[in-house]
Amino acid sequence: MHQSGEAWRPGQGRRVRLFFLERWGREEALYADVIVELTKMGFSIEDLSLAKGRAAFAEDGEEAGMRGEMAARIYSSDVLIAPLKHFSGPRDWAAWSVELAGLCYSVPVMLVELEEHAERRRKLVRPLQAVNARCDVARPQAFDIAFAIARLLQRSPHQAIPDRAGDSRTLYRGPQRSALSEVMRLHPHRPAS
Repeated sequence: MHQSGEAWRPGQGRRVRLFFLERWGREEALYADVIVELTKMGFSIEDLSLAKGRAAFAEDGEEAGMRGEMAARIYSSDVLIAPLKHFSGPRDWAAWSVELAGLCYSVPVMLVELEEHAERRRKLVRPLQAVNARCDVARPQAFDIAFAIARLLQRSPHQAIPDRAGDSRTLYRGPQRSALSEVMRLHPHRPAS
């Protein structure tokens, strides 16, 4: 088992951790097929997605806790997969998640173009491109999404996520420790099967 900070390659050392922002409804079967395609490519996958009904629909009093949990899951992921569509309601969880992943945590972002929205695409992709964040956009086809994810994963070596400062000269940055600890408790890094 690799320790925090050691480099790894897909299929060696640990599973690739994916966070699907929306893994239910129309997208449930599509993303299940994406995992199958990635498995065929030699990746072992761990899905960090929230259960149906948990994500994006928190009541006002639960929003802070939901954001903390989502932040911890995104931070712990190797790739964020988000739908490129307009969200109805007062919160745009996709924009928030994409900015958090790509701009704050340097987690690669895979946008799935479920609907044609050129303006929405520009709004989400331009800030990522401006800082050279790793991102890609794919059609809603399992192989296309899996291929783009594989490309994102192979652009640079990956490391295990540090969950605490190494020494007094290292500053910890990331989600709230309690939220991250809970995600790591539920989804510890596991060897590839």
